Amino acid sequence: MISLGVNLLRDVVKKPLSMGADELILLEDPAFVDGDSWSTAYALAAAIKKVGQFDLIFCGRQAADWDSGQVGSCIAEVLGLPQVTLAKKIEAMDGKVKVEKVTADGYEVIEVSTPALITVSNELGEPRYATIKGIMSAKRKEPIVWKPADIGVDTAKIGASDAAQRCTNFSSRYARANVKSSPARMKKTPRRNWRRNWWRSNCCNLLAGGNSLN
Repeated sequence: MISLGVNLLRDVVKKPLSMGADELILLEDPAFVDGDSWSTAYALAAAIKKVGQFDLIFCGRQAADWDSGQVGSCIAEVLGLPQVTLAKKIEAMDGKVKVEKVTADGYEVIEVSTPALITVSNELGEPRYATIKGIMSAKRKEPIVWKPADIGVDTAKIGASDAAQRCTNFSSRYARANVKSSPARMKKTPRRNWRRNWWRSNCCNLLAGGNSLN
């Protein structure tokens, strides 16, 4: 298991160890901070090369912060591997894997040679439960921490130093409503109708150039 970040909570990142992972490698250094998908994938790919021979690389579908879903594909590009995204079922064969890939209207079956990279999500199924023995074993294990020098990467190509994308501002997508209504009126008007009437009146106000929605 390989993960990248800074100040990673050990009780959280060690959970894969309690579920059966052999070891945990953390790329943990301030140089990795604020990287985009490509600079993050570049660092992870370097760590994978250092680990050595492999048949399959499994990546998550997307992170919960930027939600871009690009890191797995970028790792495959850096390593020159075939990739299949959004796998719901994986079947290993002689030197190949058959993957059912989730699509908008069902799934498609793809067959690729190994080594390969596959991204997965909850469609693949529920992870195994951590046993008491596994939890106790994970408590005794310490993760391996690698710095940029340990994986042979240039600090100018990781983190914010090489990020092609930067977030400069966050804003709310939806405007909030400024609604004032007397309890008596709300009591007389059914809740569903009251909401519908309010929405119609404010939408009309917006189309007419008003500012009822703040």
